[in-house]
Amino acid sequence: PLSGATSLSYQFTATDAAGGSRSTPLCAPASIALSPTGDLVINELMADNEQVIQDQAGDYSDWIELYNNSADTIDLGEYFLTDNLSDPFQWAFPQELLYPGDFKLIWASGDPTIGPNHADFKLSKGGEAVGLFRNVGGAADTADYVIFGSQNSDESYGRIFDAAPVWVAFDPSTPGASNGTMW
Repeated sequence: PLSGATSLSYQFTATDAAGGSRSTPLCAPASIALSPTGDLVINELMADNEQVIQDQAGDYSDWIELYNNSADTIDLGEYFLTDNLSDPFQWAFPQELLYPGDFKLIWASGDPTIGPNHADFKLSKGGEAVGLFRNVGGAADTADYVIFGSQNSDESYGRIFDAAPVWVAFDPSTPGASNGTMW
């Protein structure tokens, strides 16, 4: 895990059977900048859940996974989730604590009457945006957001490892669990 890292340097070295080796890049190791992520992040989502995981009603609803990337407990009651970035307060989280390193699955079923973890919107398998916001004195404070493209059935879209800046397709998906570590 690269907790707190702001960049990653890498270099590959191949060694043949005769003991000869070659590195790439040929000069100094390459380096990429890592964008810092917030304390609470959207970690993974599935916009076309046909048979991966059922909600408590037995339906295969779309889902969004959050991850507490901090060392502190987070009060989810201060946050909102939306699939319309111009409406940041679309769906309010129920009052609940999310402990450090924990995950939270929200069903994007479009029917909040099913239960407290069911948002009032569905995700589009054709692609769209999902945003996570806080209400700070009546103003929307962006905690995290992701814009995703067309999704395949039963394939999720998530961070390559928990809270990483890079997003990839997952098959199999990891709803409510770690996306793994980089190494």
